[in-house]
Amino acid sequence: MNTDYVDELRRVLSEGRLEAYRPTGGDDLATIATYFWNVNLCQSLYLSLGTLEIVMRNGIHNTLSSHFGREDWYDIHDLLLRQEATAVWKAKKGIRDAKQHEIAQGRDPIVPGRVIASLTFGTWTGLLDRGYGGSPKGPQFWSLSSGLLSGVFPHAPSNLRQERANLHRYINRIRLLRNRVFHYEPIWNGIHLPMLGKKRGFETVPVEEIHVQIIDAIGWVSPVAVEIVKRLDTFTDVYVNGRSQIESAINDLSGDQ
Repeated sequence: MNTDYVDELRRVLSEGRLEAYRPTGGDDLATIATYFWNVNLCQSLYLSLGTLEIVMRNGIHNTLSSHFGREDWYDIHDLLLRQEATAVWKAKKGIRDAKQHEIAQGRDPIVPGRVIASLTFGTWTGLLDRGYGGSPKGPQFWSLSSGLLSGVFPHAPSNLRQERANLHRYINRIRLLRNRVFHYEPIWNGIHLPMLGKKRGFETVPVEEIHVQIIDAIGWVSPVAVEIVKRLDTFTDVYVNGRSQIESAINDLSGDQ
């Protein structure tokens, strides 16, 4: 290994940052390879995470639009709790700020499609929380008697469609991974997540396990969408082969054969 080459990579990537990627007993080459492997792992999850966000978002929107008889269901008085109501307000402000030319022409840029597309995955996850189905202080539109969760996740296991709290925990774990992925934070050695079911506490979950759960969740919404994702998904190849391929590439580029 060309130590000057590796030393330069350590300098520009930051030694402090790289230590989060050092495998047990790993040398500098393994650490740098793991850093770039982690970046590739994050990128390989874009397809599944992005698809889940879109199909779940549209599933919730379509279900609530049908239930309330209006596409701007989010504007119904006192329907949303504070956090989600604030998210809608921020989404509308962002649209107004970006569409000043439409306002100048006398057009209202705040149309449901734009508002829905502007809301974050965190907001959609929040809409599955207890305030919307398990708390007497909330609107409870996900109550078991409403049957609305089956409209969003028609192919989910019956225990999840009938138990909103478990479904929320499941999706929230995916949200926590998503936040790390989109900030290129370490995921290669597992994610510290709340335990599923009624168990309390946290556990370190291998990223490949969460990847399976993302694929499953897409299938709960749409079997058609999940088949396309399975065909195009690159995560497993990157997870299994990515680090060794990167080590070889670094050796080649540094002049080692």
